[in-house]
Order: sequence, then structure tokens, then C-alpha cells
Amino acid sequence: MYELDVDNLPQGPVADIKKKWNLVTINQSPGVPQDEYRYATQFVPLPDGSLFFDGGYNEDNPLVARNVTYDPKKNIWTVLPGPGYIDDKNGGVYRQIYSAAAVYLPETESIAFYGGRQLNAVLNFTYTGIKPYANLTYEKKSELHPEKTLVESIYGYNYVTEMNLKTRAWTSRKSEPIFVNDFPTLISDQTATYHPGTKAIIFMGGYIKDALLVGMTRPLNYFLTFDTENSLWKTQKTIGLNTPTARVGHTATMLNTGDDIFMYGGVLTPKNDSLEGNLSADYLYTLNLRSYRWSVYDRPPDTIGPRAFHSAVLVNGTSLFIMFGRVKSEKTGLLVPTNDIMVLNVTDLSSLTSFSTFPNPVDLNSSANKTTTGGQSNDQPGDQSKGISGGAIAGIVVGSVAVIAIIALAALYYKKYKDREEMNGRQVNWDDIDGEYREDPPFVTKYSEGSTNMRNTLAPPDVSGKESPSQYTHSNLIKPDVDMETNAKPDFKTN
Repeated sequence: MYELDVDNLPQGPVADIKKKWNLVTINQSPGVPQDEYRYATQFVPLPDGSLFFDGGYNEDNPLVARNVTYDPKKNIWTVLPGPGYIDDKNGGVYRQIYSAAAVYLPETESIAFYGGRQLNAVLNFTYTGIKPYANLTYEKKSELHPEKTLVESIYGYNYVTEMNLKTRAWTSRKSEPIFVNDFPTLISDQTATYHPGTKAIIFMGGYIKDALLVGMTRPLNYFLTFDTENSLWKTQKTIGLNTPTARVGHTATMLNTGDDIFMYGGVLTPKNDSLEGNLSADYLYTLNLRSYRWSVYDRPPDTIGPRAFHSAVLVNGTSLFIMFGRVKSEKTGLLVPTNDIMVLNVTDLSSLTSFSTFPNPVDLNSSANKTTTGGQSNDQPGDQSKGISGGAIAGIVVGSVAVIAIIALAALYYKKYKDREEMNGRQVNWDDIDGEYREDPPFVTKYSEGSTNMRNTLAPPDVSGKESPSQYTHSNLIKPDVDMETNAKPDFKTN
């Protein structure tokens, strides 16, 4: 795992930030297998500073630590206490779901999950929702072991499913998703953004498969919303002179206004989602949730350009960090990892600019870059649209066979204490590893036994100079057969 100490960054060129990341080694974590990897996990930063992971992709064995939390103060992984998610009708105690949407709900202090796919499913299994659903499973070749056949399903979290952080109880809203041609909307790889003004979850983009397992990238001339107070689904049309093309692998960040989502990047997926996709050329948008209007932006100065599967972190409500991801290789035309960083100035949405230095003058001339009782405190989520105030951004090295290399997962956490120990050790030389990666078994969480304090164990990652194509994909805009004005009411009473 890598840490970028935002509080103590000396002012300098944004391009130099990639050299400021420090590699930390996780302390021994009882109950968490040190060789258990996962990627495409459901991941949520929590107000107490911890990082929560649910499920994920692991070809070798069902995950032992299905739900784990990383505590930055103790520098350990912890298995979540209490019962895990149990879907009695659709596989019982454990269903290995990945690529689902997840978001924190401050009013109920819970995490909501929706969509995704299931790995290690049972071939020809019939799922049960409002009625039985058959033929949702299919076979695929293993990415790690080509001689091995895996079984996947497009049936993930079919209902909005919540885990209460206080009680550790899992519950599912009984509101059926919106149906198209008498078939539920089964989506993976979409973004979920909480809108505090309407207490709704905004789902954008993603990849849909129908009853015949034919896939399409979901358009953005509409989005799905889920009213968390009344358990109501709705499709909402969007307007604007330019509507974004369909995509996955984008980010959707709630800005300081509380009513605007900043969308960056993405890639178009073809019907055969095992093929390479094309980066979205239109990669800079905001969506206003009062007017439902898209605004498109020209490339700002110092832009790092289109990309997908990157990270976006809002700092101090003014600076949006766009980091890492996959870009088009000039040599091969394929999607390859990158470690570059851009910081966008999001204080004035009428004129989008980028910062050439960080900390930026806006924050240096105000107290916004320090945690105060008047802003977002260390103990409470407060106005989450402001992003983090001070603290650190944490990233996880992700690797997989021809899929992902050096990349930081969008993780951020608050520091619960003001007295910071000095960071001993050397910094990672990102210039030496720019654009390089190795083909390793995928891992998002590698657990290291017997390490020392996270602040004094620093080492560069082991990488080679081999370039390999990504196997993620993405394609042309396809108009869905759906009435955009439809409001879906609950079919059952909500518990």
C-alpha cells in the first residue's frame, strides 16, 4: 500500500507528486490470510478513517476474509465481526460478488451495494428474485490458468443491499430493480454517488447484460436513482448540448456544491467484454443534479488526458486529484498503466482549470487545508462533498495477468490524531517505474506478516519493463429499450 501525505507536501510542481508516495508494509493481521488477493472489490472509505472492502475477484478459492477493514492508525487488516451477507435463495452463506457499486449512506451509517457479477457460481443455477431467473451463468477461461474453466453469473446484488456499521446487520431493500422487456436491469462496473440533497444514490454508466447474456455499455443520456428514504427506483433523463458517450471505468465525484457530480474518463466496452475497449474521447463533464444538465469542458492546461480505471479524490473541496489509471499506449495502441497525476481546480465550474503547483494558492491563503471544528471534523463525516481536509491519500498496488499493473486504488482516509510521527525511510522513485509493470497474480490486498510500524517500512515495488495489453474492454453507444420516464415502485414492503 502507498501513502501520500497531503498535509505535509511541500509546495511544488504537481508533476512531482508522483515521486512523493511512500510504500508502507502492513502489520501482521490475524484472521486475514496473507496470500489472499482480490481485485474489482467493492471498496468504500469510512468516516472513522478505515477502508472497507467487500468481496472481489479471486480465481483460486472463495475468499476467506470476505469483508475486511484496513485501520490506518494500527496499520492492520481486520475481518469484519458479525455475520456476513447471506442470500438464502441464491446460493446461501456465500456468494462471491465483484464489480458491484458501493457507497456510504451517512443518515443510516451503512454501506449500500448494488449490481455486480458473481464468480465461482453454479452453472445453470436458477436465481430467485420476484420470479425465477434462469440462464444467467456462463463459463469463461481463467485469466491466471488458461486450462481452467470458471463459472460466472451476471446476478450480483439484485436488490440494494445494506450493511449497518453499528449493528453489522445485512438487509436488502425489497424494491425490485427497473425491468426492461420483463427482465431486471443487471449492471456491473457502474459508479454510485450519494446525493445528500435528495438522499438518493446516483448510478451512472456501467455494463448491462440481458436475458441472452448480450452486453452493452450503458448510455449516459439517463441515469438510475434510488431514493433511500422511500426505497424507490427511478430513471432520470439528462439534458445538455453534449451528452457523454456510454462508458465504464470512469469516476463520479460529488463536488463541494453538493449538487454537482464531476465525471472523468472512461472506456467504451464492446458486446464481447473480453475484448479491448476504446478510451472515451469526451472525458471531462459535470452533471448538475437540480437541472439534470451535462456540461462538457475543454482540455485544461497541464491535462493528463483521457484514461480509465483511475482514481479521483477531492481534497479541501477545491482540488480534485486525478491519478493513475490506464491510457492508450503510443507504441501498441493498447491500454497500459500510468502513474501520472493532475490536480483540477473545481472552485469555479464555469471555467475549469488545473493547478500547476500543490498545495495550491487557494488553500494556502485560507484555513481550508486544516481540519477545524467549523469544517469536516476528524470524527464525523460532516459534509462529505468537501472531500478530505488534510490527512493522507492511500493507494494500493494492484497487479494481474494482462489486466492491471502499477495503479493506486482510490482510497483516502482521515487522520484521527494531530501529532504525526516522522516518516522514516526513502521515497519511491516513480521515474524508474513509470509505465512499467509485471504480469503477476492479481492482488488488491496483500497481507504482510510481522512487519513493523507502517511509517518506517518503505520499499519500492518489484516491477519489470514488460508492456502487456489490458483485457478490459468497451464499445459503442447503444440506445436502451427503456422508458426514461418510468418510476419503479416497490413490489414489496420495505423492511
